[in-house]
Amino acid sequence: MALVLFALNESTEFISPTKTPEYLAAGLPVISTRIKDVVNPYGDADLVYIADDAETFIKHAETELDKKSREEWLMQVDEFLSDNSWDHTFDKMSKLINNLKIQVVHV
Repeated sequence: MALVLFALNESTEFISPTKTPEYLAAGLPVISTRIKDVVNPYGDADLVYIADDAETFIKHAETELDKKSREEWLMQVDEFLSDNSWDHTFDKMSKLINNLKIQVVHV
């Protein structure tokens, strides 16, 4: 089990932990605090547990430890991450930058 635990404050308001997809790619269940870039997309897709307090964290850990199989979850993770490579991220960012350059040139 992997933990992505950040205090929720100004410093972490816009943090985007790259460890989340790395942990998932390693087949590790993840419990995270409510970081925006973890909740969306990973929490919304039910790929990670989101814990707002100690009691919820414990509940999620117990749920995960009681599981007999993670096979279905691992298939969902693999499918989700198949479109989430650094190359794909670079391509999306490159297109955004090039579109911005085109818009600036035409202004």
